Parts: sequence; C-alpha cells; structure tokens
Amino acid sequence: MNTEMNRELKTERYLLQRELWPASGRHIMAQYNEEAILVYQAYNKKIADYAVQIQKLNGPDWSSTRMTWIKTNFLWMMFRSNWARKKNQDHILGIWLKLESFNKYLRMPDSEKGTVRIQDPDHYPSGDRHPLRKAVQLGLKNVQGFINGDDIVLIQDLTEFVHAQHEALENNLDELVIPEEKIYSIEGLVKQNGLEEKSHLILLSYRGKQKPIVMYGRDEKELLDLVFQKFKVKPKSITTLTGDVLTKELLNVLPKGSTLFIH
Repeated sequence: MNTEMNRELKTERYLLQRELWPASGRHIMAQYNEEAILVYQAYNKKIADYAVQIQKLNGPDWSSTRMTWIKTNFLWMMFRSNWARKKNQDHILGIWLKLESFNKYLRMPDSEKGTVRIQDPDHYPSGDRHPLRKAVQLGLKNVQGFINGDDIVLIQDLTEFVHAQHEALENNLDELVIPEEKIYSIEGLVKQNGLEEKSHLILLSYRGKQKPIVMYGRDEKELLDLVFQKFKVKPKSITTLTGDVLTKELLNVLPKGSTLFIH
C-alpha cells in the first residue's frame, strides 16, 4: 500500500465545475490520477475509524455478507447520506482505488455474489435529481481485494470536509466547494505514448486482459481487424464502459481513450 501518495484532495467551487460537466448522458464522473481513482462510501463511526487507522475495511464491525455501494460522484454520495447526517452513514470515507482494480470491477458481470452496476440519476447539491445526466455506482459483495485492502491505495476520512460544505451550501451556493471531477477515461495514455492528434487510442478488454490499439479512422472493419490481431477472436458484440452495445453511430463519436469490451 502506497501511503506516500499525495493526500491532498483537489477541490473547486461547484458553480465553476458545473459549467464544465456534460449536460446529459451516462458518465463516470470522478477525481483520479495515473495511479488511482477516488470513490466514496458512508459508514458508521466504528467502521470508519477502523478503516482509516488500519487502512482496511475488514474490521470487527464489518459484515462480509452485505452489499456495499461505492460512488465516484461526490454529490451522489451527499444525496445518499444526506451530507453525512443519516444513521450509520454519518462518516464519509474517500477511498482511493487502484485504477486496474476499478477497471476490474467494471468488467465483472452483474451477480448477487460479486459486482452490480447501477446507473442512477445524478443529483444537484440540494438532492434533487438531474433530469438528463446519470451517474454510476458499483455494488460490491465479498470482493476480497476491496475488503482486505489489496485494491486500495489510501483511505481518508472526509467527514469534516462534508460538514463544512453542507454549512456553506445552507449559507450560499456560491460558497460550495466540492472535489474536482471529470469524465473518467484513459485519454491520458495518448500523451504517454506520443501518438499523433489524428490517431485514436482505444483500450480493448477481453476476458480480463487489456490491450491498447491505435485507430486512424472510425471504420468498423478496422476495429474488427484490430480485435482479431490482438485476441484472435471474432467478437459476437462489443460494448462501451457504460454497457452500451457499440454501433456505427457510437463509433463515430467515441472519445479518444475509451475502453471497449469484447464479448
């Protein structure tokens, strides 16, 4: 576990961020870097104190049979916990997950014994639903890497920050500051690999293995050829990170750095 990771939470005024966020669609909005992605969870004091002190969640008050819901979206967590004022949700933890672990969770099939992905309406600071934009939350049940800390880089207690921002919200929306969030993608790999602007770096995922490809167009045949080159399979279907089946129309607007899942 890398406890030397920068512990400073990057924040910005809500009203400034609101202008930069997509107005509609299904998105994974999150704070992340090259190492980890920040997710949120609400617990009672005993579970939260143990998790922060030991940097693991499997304390004496943890239930391995429960489904725990993690959110990458701060305001969704505030809606769910009523700004850390609900019973047994009065402590908000910021859990920095390894990027490869988070991607692994996204690839897991929905199951009562494993991971469940739910796309719910995003929320305003007031708790009202956003009419056009949806956020993703992940339900984890008995996922050992999450429970024993192997998938976790750092656990932080954000409760004091939450209380301070709830007070700011009640005084004046202009004063509200929340964690910085942007659409989660692997677009940063484009710069790391020195690719040309006209190229499109795409991450292919098949049976737990991930391989990057470079597309120079938006052609379905080019994509299928690259899939076969990388995995020696002819896919029955290809889906996006949000679970949509890839169509010609989606391929034409697919952002650089997107992840595609081969089935």
